[in-house]
Amino acid sequence: AVHALRGKSASNWPDDHGVCIPVQAPRSATALLTMAASTAFAEPPCDVRAGADVFATKCATCHSVVAGQNGPAGPSLYGVVGRRPASAPGFTYSAAMASRSEQWSAATLDWYLLDPPARVPGTYMAFSGLRNDGARAAVICFLGTLDQTVTR
Repeated sequence: AVHALRGKSASNWPDDHGVCIPVQAPRSATALLTMAASTAFAEPPCDVRAGADVFATKCATCHSVVAGQNGPAGPSLYGVVGRRPASAPGFTYSAAMASRSEQWSAATLDWYLLDPPARVPGTYMAFSGLRNDGARAAVICFLGTLDQTVTR
């Protein structure tokens, strides 16, 4: 990275490709601390293996991750990220879940999985939720790795 700075002003910083991009120096101690905190506390990459483990212990009793193969009490979650709620073929959903119109994303799954019965009153999902933030993030990470070829 040092070679990328040769001949560049001190107000430039190399990006991941060695190209210098302009960076403004912080104008206050607060700005400097904010910059340092945003770098020091950046989210780590998600843990797919931990998510698979959480899924196996908390979700697999009811759900499948096989395309087109629903679980004994819940829809297949294969391709869930990016599809509409209540859209896995061959599964009968509650009216409450069928009325949802947003797409499943990391944010909507995080919101829902915290407490499904409270988030969507009338859902058939009796699971009380994943209260542990790390476990919830890990299972969402795992679900996000599944192919998204389910009919939407």
